[in-house]
Amino acid sequence: MKQKIGLIIYYITIVLIILFGGMYMFKPSFMPYHAVIVKLNWEQIPASEQILVRALMIATGGVTISVGIILGMFVSTQIHYHPYIFRRY
Repeated sequence: MKQKIGLIIYYITIVLIILFGGMYMFKPSFMPYHAVIVKLNWEQIPASEQILVRALMIATGGVTISVGIILGMFVSTQIHYHPYIFRRY
């Protein structure tokens, strides 16, 4: 039972990580909390800086999605191969 609960928590975390990465990767402008920090709307930022911010958001989203996938692969392989963490009773 504890193993199932642990796996559910891991998989929920993995899905949230991948969704967060996708949100960053595919959003056409920065997040509302970015606007609060820079005290500017997306339209007020010069086009050259918009390109830079979008590139950084795409890179961050890609890395986050990759981390989620790698974590998912790690968790799924540890279920079968790690005798101390995922013991079957």
